[in-house]
Amino acid sequence: MKANVRSLSAHLNRGNNVGTGSKTGGLSSLISFLTKKNYALGIDIGSRFLKVVQISKSGKDVQIDYYGSIKTPQELGSNSFPEEMLAAELARLLDQLPVKRCPINVTIGAKIITRHIRMPEMPAKELVTAIKWEAEKYIPIPVDELVLDYVNLGSQNPEGHKQSHILLTAITRETVEFYHRAFSFANLQLAAVDLSAFAIWRVFVGMNRDFPKEVTALLDLGYSSSQMIVVKNRKIVFTRLLPVGARTIFDTLARNLQMDLRDIRQAFETDLERLTVGNDNTPGLQEFLGEGIGDFVREVRRSLEFFSNQEKDEVSRIVITGGTANFAGIDLLLAEELRLPIKIGSSMIPMKDRRNETLDPSYTVALGLALREVVRSVQS
Repeated sequence: MKANVRSLSAHLNRGNNVGTGSKTGGLSSLISFLTKKNYALGIDIGSRFLKVVQISKSGKDVQIDYYGSIKTPQELGSNSFPEEMLAAELARLLDQLPVKRCPINVTIGAKIITRHIRMPEMPAKELVTAIKWEAEKYIPIPVDELVLDYVNLGSQNPEGHKQSHILLTAITRETVEFYHRAFSFANLQLAAVDLSAFAIWRVFVGMNRDFPKEVTALLDLGYSSSQMIVVKNRKIVFTRLLPVGARTIFDTLARNLQMDLRDIRQAFETDLERLTVGNDNTPGLQEFLGEGIGDFVREVRRSLEFFSNQEKDEVSRIVITGGTANFAGIDLLLAEELRLPIKIGSSMIPMKDRRNETLDPSYTVALGLALREVVRSVQS
């Protein structure tokens, strides 16, 4: 089934703020991108870094050409942050690399609202209308101020009643317009606003036909928040944004050790192994680290339990990625706390001129965004 996309202008000019929905095509494109290219760019606008990845495709072969990052301006996200300033940062990000100026897929993190809902099976036209009513129940923002879309994650048959599992997505018109203007000011073509969950799925599942069918949680460990995606039989069955990340651990250590947050972050990024085995000169360090990890683990465990109660199934393993996955020993700490096998995920896509290297896991989302035109379906 072809992706059914709805352009930004269609949403804003025709008075229709509900997308047509699809089983395919990422977020079903808030902004239309219909032309297949040999090159693709993905930009992950994170709380600490703006990250970009360019891929190229020749026949069936895909490779990573370039990647890079710059620090995210602290003011980004505030009401006073102008589009022109973001445009300048986007231009600076791309100017440091010899990337092709092709349409760009982007994700903007927590600004996209998602809700999992179950609805009776119905024709697509009726579903579009029903989605609007469901949004009014589940999203505490007036529907007229939102651009809505949905992805049908498949049919379920609880107690003999067929239902559609719908991932409802919403973003404020104001936010869409802000990013559209910022990209325009930078003379860049914004192709699609996508979900980070779908980007992560593409990297580990969509590009890997041998991905196990067992129930697996993909956990993207960010700085301010983390994204969990549960996959069963290669299909997404659950997503959740966790309000915890590396910052949760850093804050605990900074508070207890009375150290500057910046110093704690630097120690983690350069020598976490020393911290995790303890330091005789810093009494209580191991205990404080455990406390910070504990706060993080509680959120992960709560989400795993919620999935188990909702879907009547158990996650059997976890694949971690994201910037925090770079911290030495983090996989062992989480495995011990969660009592589940944990593996640090890496992309199987080769890198230009560095065939024996793998992409830094902090670029997973940006890579998955670039792959949007290569892996069209999030449910294959």
